[in-house]
Amino acid sequence: MNIYDLEHIVGVQADIFNGIVTIDDKNIAFAAARHVVVQNIDSNAQRFIPTGEIATLARSPSRDLIGVAEKGTGVVNLYDAKTLRFIRKLPHKSGTNIRHISICKESMHCIVLSSQPDTL
Repeated sequence: MNIYDLEHIVGVQADIFNGIVTIDDKNIAFAAARHVVVQNIDSNAQRFIPTGEIATLARSPSRDLIGVAEKGTGVVNLYDAKTLRFIRKLPHKSGTNIRHISICKESMHCIVLSSQPDTL
């Protein structure tokens, strides 16, 4: 499917930790159908960030970045919250199962909580 074919995504993935974040007073971001959907709550207009299977979302306190961790990759991707442009890929060396991400107030650091897969 081409990203330009999408017009509207309905629903949210409830199994994702921090799956809905506020961007500003008018916009929210949520995970649905292997996309991050940024929706204007007044007009219901949606914009999309195509991703893989999402593990968790985060928004920086300064509201300028959206962090997206993909399941099984050990990578956090950062996007500009206004333009939705990709900024940087942050590989996480400790594990591939990222559970939570947090971006500092100055948007200079990203804290990642991960767990190793259960093994027998």
